[in-house]
Formats: sequence, structure tokens, C-alpha cells
Amino acid sequence: MRKSLATIGLAMLIATNLHAADNWPSKPVTIVIPSPPGGSSDMTVRAFAEPMGRDLKQQFNVESVPGGGGHIANIKVVNARPDGYTIGMITAATHGIAPSLYKNMQYDPIADFTYVARFVSIPNVVIVAKNSKYKTIADLLADAKANPGKLSFGSLGPGTTTHLTGVAFAKTAGIDVLHVGYKGGAPMLTGMLSGEIDFGFDQLAGSIGQISSGEIRALAVTTKDRIARLPDVPSVAESGLAGFAFATWYGLAGPKDMPKEIADKFANELKKVMADPAVMETYRRLGAEPAFLPTTEFREFAASEITKWEPVVTATGIKLD
Repeated sequence: MRKSLATIGLAMLIATNLHAADNWPSKPVTIVIPSPPGGSSDMTVRAFAEPMGRDLKQQFNVESVPGGGGHIANIKVVNARPDGYTIGMITAATHGIAPSLYKNMQYDPIADFTYVARFVSIPNVVIVAKNSKYKTIADLLADAKANPGKLSFGSLGPGTTTHLTGVAFAKTAGIDVLHVGYKGGAPMLTGMLSGEIDFGFDQLAGSIGQISSGEIRALAVTTKDRIARLPDVPSVAESGLAGFAFATWYGLAGPKDMPKEIADKFANELKKVMADPAVMETYRRLGAEPAFLPTTEFREFAASEITKWEPVVTATGIKLD
């Protein structure tokens, strides 16, 4: 009898979740992003939110909740009702790096979320000023090895994916270089052009304009392979550091206990919208590469990212409260 009741209860739960998924969305959906409006993360979400809302005949609102390295936005999502109407944008920084960077996180980045889908990857790029003597990664590494401790690289700030990608680059190459953290991409590019730093790591979305105009030279992208936006720029891996692959990624996750059927429905609709040429063109302009992963695969990927970033964070010695 006990087994029968358990079986009946499970069947009822599945039926309830399927019904909820069939009716979803029956009211506006809020997508919480951990950054200010107008930035690349905001624009990548808005690129699919509007057409997805049209297709599903419901409003998809984007709510900016910046601050705390993404913690404030994530806590809002974790504490939301698990009904599929509050979804958070999560990133390599908030769910790959943060678990090793922060001493006291108020949530578990895997267990406290229902993973929905990864949707884009934004490559980091190794850049130098247009008048730099470095034309290739090999040039840069040769000089760094000949002059240990004398070269400096810039990033978007301590603990960012650009900083830690630079740390991983130096560690993999066996070079000793100084890190200079800036408060964003614009100050870093200014510092590079004025000669404050020898090279830098930036999200492609932040420097694609200067690369296209010739003001900045891209030596390599940090993804495993070359990217469509910069087909003539090699990857770091093919430039001599085999296996090197680090990138910024954006995905979506709801609070734990959100019905998987709703997560799957959201993911399937998102995949359809991302096939729209207009959405693809928006991502291309932003320097973002479509990188869709559905629910289960995305959760497994996020867990692997925590493992991947942990030794890089440890190498910096940085710990934040």
C-alpha cells in the first residue's frame, strides 16, 4: 500500500507539473540580470526576451539588479517562488568563479538553482595597442620570458573573468607578469593606448569596436577555436598553449524546485528564438557566440566550470567577503 501511495503521489506531481508547463506563461515573466542596464549582458537578454514574448504572447521583462558581484540578483532569484515567473541570468563570474572567490556565499550555486539553459559565450580576447611590437602570442611570450616580472597586463578588475583568464594564461605559459586591474573596459583601453600596460584581456563585446577600427590589435581569442566574428585571429590554444580555453558565458536559471517541465519549455522556446536571423545578428554585433546548452547539460557544465576556475582563483590568493 505504501508503495502504491508513493507511486500515486509521484504521478500526481508529474501531472501537476505538466499542467503548469502547459499553462506557462500565463502572466509576465521577469528575467533578473546581475548588471546595470545598457551593458552587453542586458542587451543579450533583451535580444531574445522581446521575440520570445511575442511568440508566447506574454511579456518578458528584464530587471536590472546590480551589485555584490551578482549576489544581490542571485539572492532575489533564490528566494523567488519556483513557478517559472522569476528567472535569473547567471554567468561564468557568478556561477563559475564566485564559489572559489567568496568566503561566505549565501546560496549553493548548483543546488539552489534550477538550470534552464546557457545561451551565449562571449570570448575573451588578448589585445595590444595598434603600435605594439607584439604581432603574435609567440612574440609576447618570448618577451615575457626574456624579461620576467617586467611586463604588465590589464583586466576589467580583480576577480573578473578577464583577470582570471590572464592568470590562467600566465600560469599555462610559465611567465611572470604584473596584473593591473581597471574599473571597466574603457579605462583599460585608455591605459593600454597610453602605454600603462603591455597587453590586456577584455571581453570581445567591449573591444570589438576598437579592434574593427584598427585602434587595438587582437592577438588571440581565448576560446578553444577561432570565432566567426574574428576569423583571422587565432585562438590561444593554436598559438602554442594547447588546451587553453576560457570564456565568459551567459545562461538562465530559476530557483530550486522549479518544475523541470517549465525549465525545459523555456529552454526549447529559447532555442527556437535564437535561430531567428535578427537575434543572431544582434549577438554577432555584440561579439557573442551562440552557445546553447539545455537544462541538464547546462547544470553539468556549470559544475565543471567551478572545478575549472578553482585553481585559477586560488593562484591569485584573492578572497572576498
